[in-house]
Amino acid sequence: MNFRFLLLFAVLGLSACNGSNSSSNDNAGTFDADMLAAQAKLDGLNSQISQKTAALTAAGAKLTATEQADAALGAKIKEGEDTLARLLDEARIKTKDVETASTKVQSLNQERADLEGPDGKIERAKAVLADYEGAGATPGKIAKAKTELAGLEARLVKLKGDETIKDQKDPNHIGSIKLAENELSAHTAELTSLIGDAKNPGKIKLAMDELARYVGENGLIETAKAELTRIDKLKTAAIADTEAAKLEAARIRSNALIETGHFSEAAKILDGAGLTAEGASLRTVTAFVKEGKTAEAAGELTKIAPVKAVAALYTRGGLDEEAYKLYAPADFKLEDTTSYDGSAGAQLAAAVDEKPSVKRHKMTLDGKAFWYTASAGHLTAFAKNPEKIDPQASIFYTAYTRDDLPKGDRPVTFFFNGGPGASSIYLHLASWAPKRAFLDGPKTKPEWVDNPPDSFDMIEDAESMIDKSDLVFVDIVPGTGYSQAIAPKKNHDFWGVTVDVELSRQFITRYVNAHKRQASPKYLYGESYGGGIRVPKLARALLEAGTSGYEKEASGVKPDVLTGVVFHSPAFDYSASDSEAMLPTTALGADYFDMTQERGDRSIDEYAQVLRDFMVKEYLPALKAGKTIDVSKYSGPERPAEFIHNSYDYRMYLRLKTVQTTFMGLTGVMPVPLDYEFDFVEERAFNNVITDYLPRHVNYKTASPYINASWKDWFHPAEGAFESWNFEFPASGLPDIVAAIGIDPTIKLLTVHGYYDTVTPFYRSELSLKGVEIDPVKKTTLLDRIPVKNFAGGHMMYYSEEARAPMKKTLDEFYDAPPYGTGPTVIKAQGLVAAASMQRAPVRAQALH
Repeated sequence: MNFRFLLLFAVLGLSACNGSNSSSNDNAGTFDADMLAAQAKLDGLNSQISQKTAALTAAGAKLTATEQADAALGAKIKEGEDTLARLLDEARIKTKDVETASTKVQSLNQERADLEGPDGKIERAKAVLADYEGAGATPGKIAKAKTELAGLEARLVKLKGDETIKDQKDPNHIGSIKLAENELSAHTAELTSLIGDAKNPGKIKLAMDELARYVGENGLIETAKAELTRIDKLKTAAIADTEAAKLEAARIRSNALIETGHFSEAAKILDGAGLTAEGASLRTVTAFVKEGKTAEAAGELTKIAPVKAVAALYTRGGLDEEAYKLYAPADFKLEDTTSYDGSAGAQLAAAVDEKPSVKRHKMTLDGKAFWYTASAGHLTAFAKNPEKIDPQASIFYTAYTRDDLPKGDRPVTFFFNGGPGASSIYLHLASWAPKRAFLDGPKTKPEWVDNPPDSFDMIEDAESMIDKSDLVFVDIVPGTGYSQAIAPKKNHDFWGVTVDVELSRQFITRYVNAHKRQASPKYLYGESYGGGIRVPKLARALLEAGTSGYEKEASGVKPDVLTGVVFHSPAFDYSASDSEAMLPTTALGADYFDMTQERGDRSIDEYAQVLRDFMVKEYLPALKAGKTIDVSKYSGPERPAEFIHNSYDYRMYLRLKTVQTTFMGLTGVMPVPLDYEFDFVEERAFNNVITDYLPRHVNYKTASPYINASWKDWFHPAEGAFESWNFEFPASGLPDIVAAIGIDPTIKLLTVHGYYDTVTPFYRSELSLKGVEIDPVKKTTLLDRIPVKNFAGGHMMYYSEEARAPMKKTLDEFYDAPPYGTGPTVIKAQGLVAAASMQRAPVRAQALH
C-alpha cells in the first residue's frame, strides 16, 4: 500500500531530525525511548492496516457478488411475475369456458328432462296422437302429430346418443349432452390445474409460492438486500478503520516528536496525513516557543496533543509546576472544625467530610527533581463496600502521591504502626515520607536528662520511598491521630485484634474506591504489633475478600488485591518468650559499647551469625536441659546503674544524675530517675512537629490536638487502648501468613529488623519463622519463604542514620522484584539450624510502637 511508503518516509524523516536543535541533548534518551515506543505501536498498526485492507478487499468482492446475485434475483422475480400473470389470464379464460360449458350442459340436460318422463313432451305428443287417432281426426292432423312426435324422439336420441351407431367416436353415438359434459370436464380440469384443489396446489399457487421465495419480509430479495447492506457496512467500516489507523499512526509519530519539542517535524507528518488543522496549530506552537511564550504555546498544544506532551512543553520551559498541575488536584487548605476525642467512649455524631487537603511539592531524589502531592483527611470505613453501608469510623490518613504517574502501574503502600493503639506518627514523621524528622540516631544529648527534646528538624528525605510507591500513613485505631468512631459505635469498640483488622480492611477498600486505585499494585507495611499481628491478619483478610468490595473501574484493567507485605520489627507471636532470643541483641549491644572483644574484625552480619551458632549449638540446648551456661564473653559486664538505655534502641542511653545517699550506715551514690520515660523520648517532639507540619506542609489544620497513641503513658492523653485492647491470646500472625501464602503463592514478603532492638529482638522473629513448616516434603519453613534482613538500628531502625541507606536499598530491591516464584525476591533467608521447642510465656505489658 502507499501508506507503507508514507510510514517509511516518516521513519526516515524522524531519523533525519534526531539531531535537530529544536530539543536539547538532555532529551535524546527520552526521544529515543519514545521513538522505540512509537515504532512498536506503528508495527502493530501496520499489521492492523494489512488486516483491514484484506477485509476490505474481501468485503468488496462479496459486495460485487451479492450485487450480481441481487440482479439475478430481480430477473427471476420478473420471470415469476410474468408467469403468474399469464396463468391468471389463463385461469380467467378457463373459468369463462367452464361457466359456458356448464351452462350448455345444464341447458341440454334441461331439454332432455323436458322431453323425457311421464309429463315430458314426448309423452304428451304420444297422448295427442292417440287422441287424434281415437277420435278419427283428419289424416292431416294425425300426420302432423306423428311428425312432431318423431322430431321430439329424434331430438332425444340426439341428446342422449345413438348406440346403434357402431362408431363410438361419432358425435351422434355420444350424444350432445355427453359431448357437453366432456367439454365441461376438460375445461374444469384445465382450471383445476391452474387454481388447484384439496389434493393439488395448482399452477397459480405454485407460481405464487415461488414468487414468495423472492419477495416479502423473509424472501430471498429482502435477505439479499440485508446481506448487501451488511457487507456494504463492512466495507465502509474497513475503509474507516484503515483511515483511522493511518491517522493514528501519524499521531503516534507526531506525538513522539511533540513530546521532545520537534514541532516542525511533527507538523509535516500531520500535514501528510491530511491533518492540516493540527499541523497549523503546531506551527503556532512553534512560533510561541520561539518568542518564549511557553504558557501560550501550551494552551495551543492542549488542543491537539495528549497531556504528557503539554507537560513536557511546560517542563522544557522551566514551568514544571504548571506541568504537574495538569495531573494533580489544585492546592486546598482544609480547615477541619470537627472536635476529636481519643477517649474510649468517644464517638462522632456523623462521618467527617471526605474532601482532603491538598498541597503540591517539589523534591529531588537521587539527582532527579519531581513533584508530588501531599494530602490529609478522613475516609469513612463502612461495614459493607462498595455499597457504603453501615459507617464504622472516620479514619484519618496522610498520603503522598505522584499524580503524574499512571495509577495502574504505580504501587500504593499502606503504613500501620503498632501499639496496639499507636497512631502512624512514628512511621509518618521519621521513616520514608518525602520529608522526615532528623533524629540523628542513635545519638542522644546530655540535656535530655532534664527534659526530652521539644522538636526535631524536618528535612528532605534522601531515602524516601516516594520514588517506588505512593505512601498512605493510616491512623487506623479510633482514638489516635484524628480518627474516631461514628455513632452508635465508640472508639473502644475497635480496640481488639479481629475488629481492628476488619476496620483496616474496609479502610483500604474505601481508599481504593475513592482514589480509583483498583489496578494499582498494593503493599502493606506494618511495624511492631502492626507488623507481627495486624498486617499478617490484614493480608489474609484482603486476599480472602478479593475484589468483592471494589467499585467497577472504567479502565477495564484487571484489579490488584495485594502484591507484597513488609513486616517491620514484628512481634509475630505474643505467646512466645523473648528470653531465649534476647542474647544476640544484648551481645551486639555489649559489642557496641566495647564491653566485649568477641566480634574482632568481623562485620556486624558475620558476628550476628556467630551469635546464632552459639545459640543453636550451646545456649538453647542448655536452656532446654535446665542448665546454666556462661554467656559473659558475649554479654560483657553490666553497665553502671547510672546509665539508662532505650528499649527500642539499646545504643541510645543517658547518664543519669546521681545523689549521695546513706543507708544502714553505708554511704553511696544513687542515680536520679528521669521525670519521663526514656523509651518515649521522641514523643513530645513528634507531637510538636506534627502539629506544625500538617498545616504547613499538608494544608490540613484543626484545633484538636493530635493523639500520638491511645494508651495511658507519658504524653499519651487518651484512655488506655493498650490496657483495654482485646488481645485474643495467644495472638499470632504466623497462621495468617501461611493462609495468605496459600491463597496467593506469588505474594512478596519481607521482614526487617534492627540489631539493637530489645523490644522485638531480631532472633525472635527468625526462630518464630523457622518454627513454622510450610512444606513437609521439602522441609521448608516460613524462614525459607520470607527473607529476614537486619540492620544497624533499633525498633524504629529508620531513626538510625547508619541504617537508612542500606534499608532503602533492600526496600528498593523488594519493590522491584517480580512476584515470588518468578525470580529472586530481595535476599535469601538466613540459614538457621532448627531451634529446640521454646518455652511459652505471656506477652509483656509494654506498648510497642
